[in-house]
Amino acid sequence: MKLQAKITRSNLLVNLVFMIIAGLSVYFIVQAAVFHELDEHLLNHKTDLIQRFEKEEISIKSINRIGALGSYEWIELKPLPRRIAPQLEDHISTVVRSRFRSEPEDRYRQLKTAISIDGRYYQLTVYEEVAGWEGIVLSILLGVFALLFVWFGLVYIGNTIIIKKSLSPFFDTISKLRNIRSESDFSTIFPEVDTDELDELNRTLNRMLNELATSITKQKQFIQNASHELLT
Repeated sequence: MKLQAKITRSNLLVNLVFMIIAGLSVYFIVQAAVFHELDEHLLNHKTDLIQRFEKEEISIKSINRIGALGSYEWIELKPLPRRIAPQLEDHISTVVRSRFRSEPEDRYRQLKTAISIDGRYYQLTVYEEVAGWEGIVLSILLGVFALLFVWFGLVYIGNTIIIKKSLSPFFDTISKLRNIRSESDFSTIFPEVDTDELDELNRTLNRMLNELATSITKQKQFIQNASHELLT
């Protein structure tokens, strides 16, 4: 495998691993952020519901009859026994159930708490469909993954150009080495380059060629002297 292809493949593998890790991280971060916003949404429903009861804009009968405050809210109110002290803490969880028997089960984010209405405590349960919020998560993730793929392609093109430019002096050196076939080619000079390792390689090759040229000159001189002595 060629050096350029090997380096490019290594960079691609590193970037691919990074993209997978980044994608999974973004998925969990976005999901956590969206579910946090959903939980805040449920708590706002609770606050709004208490305010409406205090202003007498709604009644327990209307809530039990309609079962909602809007198109997405599903509310249940159940009176708590007077002899039992209610737990006023908010409990949020994800449940799977159906609002009506004729409907299939779906995933809901559920807020369960206790509120006081006219001196009586009630168990308040507010539901919010998860599907709509998961659609938001999916839209965000698709956009993020699209950007990651574009980034991956740009990195690949950029790495290819940079690696090719960085290795061009190395390929020039190889090309000059292939053209050295005789003694007359020992005068080839490898130029200085801005990459330390390649510059060291070129200086070493220049030194080797000079030593070879000097060695051959000495050998020729020795052969001439030996021939002259033998003739004498």
